[in-house]
Amino acid sequence: MTITMINVLKLNGFYNSIKNKKLPFQVAYKFSKIIRLIQGDVDFFEKEMDKLLNEYGKRDETGQFIFTEDNKGIVIQEEYIDKCSKKMDELYHLPITIEGDISFTVEELNFLDMTPQEISVLMPFIKE
Repeated sequence: MTITMINVLKLNGFYNSIKNKKLPFQVAYKFSKIIRLIQGDVDFFEKEMDKLLNEYGKRDETGQFIFTEDNKGIVIQEEYIDKCSKKMDELYHLPITIEGDISFTVEELNFLDMTPQEISVLMPFIKE
């Protein structure tokens, strides 16, 4: 199965939101297996993002990154905004192949209260 890096990150985020919940054994096992398969991709993303921020991030006179007004991101140097944005877009849309046939049935996930957005993250893994 092939999904994009952004979907891998969303899947990882969803897993982090449920990883401490008590789940039926089979469901917990499948989630653990999926996360084990994508962890290398998540690590790769974080390293590549660090490289981009170190190359294009704006720094103050002490060498510290300058954060956006909402404190949720790092300001990019103006002359590199387009170049950085393009590289980030390529990284987010990088195709990731997940080996194996790991899937859930709707019935297996029935006990979870999920938003439509959370369901969309799991759609590649749900067999109806």
